[in-house]
Amino acid sequence: MDDKELASNVADYLEREFLKFREERGWKTTLTEFANYLGVNNSTLSTWMRKERLPQGDHNYLLGQKLGPEYYDVRQIPRPMPDTPWLRRIVDLAFYGGLTEEDLAETLEFMEALRDKKIKLAVE
Repeated sequence: MDDKELASNVADYLEREFLKFREERGWKTTLTEFANYLGVNNSTLSTWMRKERLPQGDHNYLLGQKLGPEYYDVRQIPRPMPDTPWLRRIVDLAFYGGLTEEDLAETLEFMEALRDKKIKLAVE
């Protein structure tokens, strides 16, 4: 998919989300209020909705946080890793000591199996 088609998909998605936002908060809700809710400048949101540009960098994170993980799929970028205590512990051990090279290799193998959906993890 080229950038023009992707920009069109993102614009259509933002339009649908804006309509949901208006329905939830009242039909007099403005695009400026939607931009404020998303944490972006009104002119920036307008350029996305006019298909002139694609959201980049931190804007992708903001939109994903406010609109949900479906945003990442529409934008065709990877969803961020969930912030879970067990994942933070692995990262801490890997960077600050406590994991041997063998432990780290086993952990990476486990993470790859999760990524490839060969195993499921029950998270409470």
